Amino acid sequence: MCYQKIIGRTPKFVRPPFGEFTTENKSNENRPFIIWSLDTKSWEHHSKFKVLKNIQKAKDGDIILMHDFQSADSDAIEDAINILHENGFNLVS
Repeated sequence: MCYQKIIGRTPKFVRPPFGEFTTENKSNENRPFIIWSLDTKSWEHHSKFKVLKNIQKAKDGDIILMHDFQSADSDAIEDAINILHENGFNLVS
């Protein structure tokens, strides 16, 4: 796959496009699929306030879906990190 050429190795995990499991991504069966558990839904409402409200619903172990091309997500990221840290979360990427 093209990302193997870019990063120089085979990724350990796969996030299927749009979170959909299809016959096209069956070639990745030998690697675990990773899917988000909390969606900021910025694509739906385009609101920094609503992104932050959704992030406040985070629970231990959640994987939060955010997009760098959604202005609501990119506008909210700094506040989101602060909110999560204040609530005792250890963030990883």
